[in-house]
Amino acid sequence: MKQEHVIQDHTQDPYYRPDSKHVLSKETFDREWRKSFESIFKSKGGPSNPRWLPDRVFESGFRYCFIINDYYLLRRDYQKTQRALHELGESEFVIIGAEKQFGTRNEDRRLIYKVNLPWKDYIQGKKKDVSSFFLVVQPTEFYLHGQRDDWGIVASEDLGIAVVGCRGKKASRVFRERFITDPQIIRQEHLLSTPDNYRTAFERNYLSSVL
Repeated sequence: MKQEHVIQDHTQDPYYRPDSKHVLSKETFDREWRKSFESIFKSKGGPSNPRWLPDRVFESGFRYCFIINDYYLLRRDYQKTQRALHELGESEFVIIGAEKQFGTRNEDRRLIYKVNLPWKDYIQGKKKDVSSFFLVVQPTEFYLHGQRDDWGIVASEDLGIAVVGCRGKKASRVFRERFITDPQIIRQEHLLSTPDNYRTAFERNYLSSVL
């Protein structure tokens, strides 16, 4: 599916300061997070060379559930995600933007979230419109993962879908209880209006391996 990605460069915005506690530096990502990223997602060389939906974005052994979303995925589904990660024992998770591949940014955005904080904390105490934070800081196409290698999420705000990949009994149970596992819902609410080639690839890569 061809998407229009019109994303302004907000790296100078006060919401996206390099020294912000919510911005993850490339050095910290490489040192503390890259290993888990590369064990979950099919991305030779890391986030700078990613595959994307409807291709299979995950490494082998994963099965899937789904989130049908409009904009601001984490605002609407943050509590469900937070509860799942609490149950898995995660203390932090990271978001790695996948926008570089679309030619809309020179560098992907990297953000770090504390699982025990409410999403409103990420406004950084500023009295601004909540949606401004998500428009400026959260990428529209991104990977989401923690330190464990048995789960990960790829989310596309433009496509209106997030795919949750799980392997192993515990992660599979935790996410299956919270998100969509019925392929027919995905066909009706996501695939119905997509091009044939996208629909065929998504069916093959994801709906054939639902939790």
